[in-house]
Amino acid sequence: RSEVIDKLIRQALSQLGFNDLVNVAVVALGGYGRNELCPYSDIDLMILYKPRHKTLAREVTEKLLYLLWDLKLDVGHSVRTIDECMELSEDEDTTILTSLLDSRHVAGDERLYLDLNKKLFSELLPSVSHKFIQQKIAENESRMNRFGRSVYLLEPNVKEGEGGLRDIHYALWVAQAKFKVKTFAELLPKGILMENEIRIFEKSLNFLLLVRSELHYLAGRMEDRLGFEFQEKIVKFLGFKDSDLPAVERFMRIYYLRGNELTEQSRRLIEKCVMDYRSGIRASRTVNLDSGFIIQSGVLSVSNVNIFKDNPANLMKAFEYANKHQVRMSNYLLDLIRENVNNGKMDEKIRSNPELNASFLRILKKGKNVADTLMEMNRLRFLGNYIPEFGKIVCMVQH
Repeated sequence: RSEVIDKLIRQALSQLGFNDLVNVAVVALGGYGRNELCPYSDIDLMILYKPRHKTLAREVTEKLLYLLWDLKLDVGHSVRTIDECMELSEDEDTTILTSLLDSRHVAGDERLYLDLNKKLFSELLPSVSHKFIQQKIAENESRMNRFGRSVYLLEPNVKEGEGGLRDIHYALWVAQAKFKVKTFAELLPKGILMENEIRIFEKSLNFLLLVRSELHYLAGRMEDRLGFEFQEKIVKFLGFKDSDLPAVERFMRIYYLRGNELTEQSRRLIEKCVMDYRSGIRASRTVNLDSGFIIQSGVLSVSNVNIFKDNPANLMKAFEYANKHQVRMSNYLLDLIRENVNNGKMDEKIRSNPELNASFLRILKKGKNVADTLMEMNRLRFLGNYIPEFGKIVCMVQH
């Protein structure tokens, strides 16, 4: 739909007599700027102009908006110079800066838009990025608390809920501010994301936009709640059919699995973005635990890359020590656990390992906040591999 609106605006400007528009640019913001317009999404436009061409900007705005409104399109707009954009972006409210990060040139003076982007990424962001990132992280936490803080809701919100589109948006906003990039793809040559990680974001975006677009069509309005009344119809649209499981339950399981994967990927990218700020704090002494585990700066890590290959029981001990000492695991340790869980080598020999099982029982009997530890095991796909019977019902919902 974004491409259709792009063509509509360009054709409208041409018919209105603005064929070779200079000193004024039409810029897409928000979901429109991200190319994520769904059937009933609003269209957010900014008319960017050079200071001495305010009259032309107003003329373009008035004629273009009347045409779009006559077509019954829901259009929001602003008219600004580059300096006004920079000034507003320094405000405590991050809304304007966020919308500019999502911006995209649609029509008119492209050089003017590129000048805006250059000032935004080269001059403004370096001075405000730390504050912006902290505000976005706080907003993200508030969002998750407001929408249930779980991927596994029976009627999830595909935009604002955990595992929804906002997981992608917040990760990208924070990464844009930290690394001064426009897209996830630009993080690849910087060594921040790998190709398979970028694919997770891309596949999740395509899947969620498909579901959200169908929700809009079915509701006949903007709708982001994947309610029971829509689930069966969306399943038919996507081609799911009943088999050993009802089609709706299969679809919702895929939704939860993908949502869980997206939430995890989003969390990891945000963590990478704030790592440098945390490393600026003087590190505390290293506490050496047994089996090659260490605690440094309040984070559980390992001193040996082969710790799980040398002794698979250490997979469970990682969760036991994190629980016992009430510390989080480092990204490095989390990646090692994922790698060893996803390689398919968790066989019956490992599951029956006495040392591993004894560690699991200690967590259950003596652990603190055991539910949180089990949730972490599940999030990393460890629990379902350790207990295959549980793995078969992960993300299952009865419709």
